[in-house]
Amino acid sequence: MLLRSLSLSGRAATRCLASSSASATAAAAATTSPTFLVAPEVAAAVARGDPVVALESTIISHGMPFPANMECALAVEAIVRNGGAVPATIAILDGVVRVGLGERDIEQLARLGHAARKCSRRDIAPVVAAGGNGSTTVAGTMVLAHRAAIDVFVTGGCGGVHRGVEVRRGEVVCACVRMRACYE
Repeated sequence: MLLRSLSLSGRAATRCLASSSASATAAAAATTSPTFLVAPEVAAAVARGDPVVALESTIISHGMPFPANMECALAVEAIVRNGGAVPATIAILDGVVRVGLGERDIEQLARLGHAARKCSRRDIAPVVAAGGNGSTTVAGTMVLAHRAAIDVFVTGGCGGVHRGVEVRRGEVVCACVRMRACYE
């Protein structure tokens, strides 16, 4: 099961994946915004309380060249599906936050490469306002996953964590392979 591979205990995983009616309502409301689109498959899974895993998109635009980046993103989504969850890759395309990308969306982001802006939480609003394209970092993905009522987020690694900065407890569980640094 996917949760075992993420090293979450049974109780923690159950807590993380249990959707409250408030979360499902928030996710349904989020799909109506012209600048925030939750894919129907993701919204339905959240509403049913099915497992959904958020995925960051900076690895697609900045992590490797095309077409390897697209192949990697699709492979990661397949791993999530094979683990019994719905993947929700998050990015900003043409000024719209998209939670749950289709294959064409992933290809668009993969072809953009470094032309897509790396979006931490502070960069989301300017990119949306400009009608631009952005890939989400760990912090950006966690903010947007929380807005879409997604409780679990997976990434290959965190670039750095600053103590006391952007730390909120209880919003989204982040499972990562490794963390590069912790800054004072």
